Amino acid sequence: MKLARIDGADHPFNAFLEASVMTTRRFTLHLKYSIVGFLMLTVVPPLSALAQHHQPPSDQKSKMNALIKVVRESTERFKDVAAAEAEGYHLMFVASAGPMRAQWACTS
Repeated sequence: MKLARIDGADHPFNAFLEASVMTTRRFTLHLKYSIVGFLMLTVVPPLSALAQHHQPPSDQKSKMNALIKVVRESTERFKDVAAAEAEGYHLMFVASAGPMRAQWACTS
């Protein structure tokens, strides 16, 4: 960009002109980042929403349903805490990378 400078290196207009060019460049950079951020916020969520509505093939869905049925039947008896403790499962607190949480573990 060609600046219209006034003769004399220390003229106040020259300093003002250079400062305004720097401010304009900074504003332009922030504007570019804002536009990119806006586009990311408007384009990415709809793409992720489309990905959530993916349906597995029917044969895979029937296998998943069969597995879910087996797991539910196997764990039905543990809905009663006393039955789980009778089989050796006890509530334990586990430290992980996040906050402490409770989980069941077999101690026998």
